Amino acid sequence: MLAPVVLLAADRDLIGQGVAVPNWEAVRGVLGRIGRAEAGMEGSTSTIVAAGYGLAGAVRLARAHPVSAGVAVAAASTYAYLNRSRLLERHPCEARPVRH
Repeated sequence: MLAPVVLLAADRDLIGQGVAVPNWEAVRGVLGRIGRAEAGMEGSTSTIVAAGYGLAGAVRLARAHPVSAGVAVAAASTYAYLNRSRLLERHPCEARPVRH
């Protein structure tokens, strides 16, 4: 089975037979926008996959060295608790929530 294909050509004979589209420039413009969107999605997908591999590696490391993992979690938790006001402050350009 073959999928439908859009032939980007300006040949009058191909257009006359219905093999090529007459306004191929517009089709090419749409394909360019789709290509940029696909590139953005690919970047997002790669980030998610890398985070998943990082999490899996951290779990493997924690299973192999549970005491070290516990110490690291305790240190990170202590740091976050001691610096909670700085970590939770809003950036000046962020909008404040509207309260009703």
